[in-house]
Amino acid sequence: MNNVFESFLFKLLDKEEWALAKIDNITCRDFTTAAVLARKGGRGDFFMFVSIPQEEMQHINKVIQIELLGGVKTAFLSPESDVQLHISLEEEYANYKNKITLTHEFNQDTNLIILSPCGNNDTEALRHIVEIEENEFFFKKHVIRMSPGLSVFLAELSQLSDSDKVINDLNHAVNDDAAYKDFISGKRSKKDTRFICAAHLFEKLPFLNLKIKESRRQPLIDKIKKELEKKEVDYDFVERILQMNTDDEMFSADYEKWKSEVLNEK
Repeated sequence: MNNVFESFLFKLLDKEEWALAKIDNITCRDFTTAAVLARKGGRGDFFMFVSIPQEEMQHINKVIQIELLGGVKTAFLSPESDVQLHISLEEEYANYKNKITLTHEFNQDTNLIILSPCGNNDTEALRHIVEIEENEFFFKKHVIRMSPGLSVFLAELSQLSDSDKVINDLNHAVNDDAAYKDFISGKRSKKDTRFICAAHLFEKLPFLNLKIKESRRQPLIDKIKKELEKKEVDYDFVERILQMNTDDEMFSADYEKWKSEVLNEK
């Protein structure tokens, strides 16, 4: 398991309703890895987080996910298992978090979150990611590419004091209008990097809920009225409006009246 992501994950899920367990020494093909298993409220989907070497990504849909399934089950059933139960720094959470158990839903209702380092061949890596995430067998799969920028971002989030602050910072980063404008314009800035990283996490972690910032944009119908009330009409603006589809509900019967007035004035 990637240490930076693991620290972030434990801080993110450091809440009473989450149960966590870490399973060490799962052997898959020619490598050994660790997995973190999480579940919220003792019901619903399981989430299993695991690091996979770049060169092994092509085997996830074949033997690796089967070996992960077997490794986790063996760990929980064995009296000498390598399951290390994560105990929160908050003592009142410790007893609850120790109660994570496997149920029959584990086979069908598990999201496998795969942490993969960024390689040199982006085209090949992206092809493997698409194949993995679209594969319907065994787990629902999501791939997080651990870029240097994402590692720095996760390390910063891990330094925050509690889970709520982590979630708030993630939402702030992805709702940053300036960062979004930098992103779509092709600029690169620290805000832009935080926006990309936060958006990637919201895309790949199904349990994260994005808080949509209320839009303050002026309704289009008000913009039209404002333009038509001017003494000097911005005809370029109006021409664009006249070319729009008028089937939308926001265009009332007054639309034809406005259109006629503008064309007559012009």
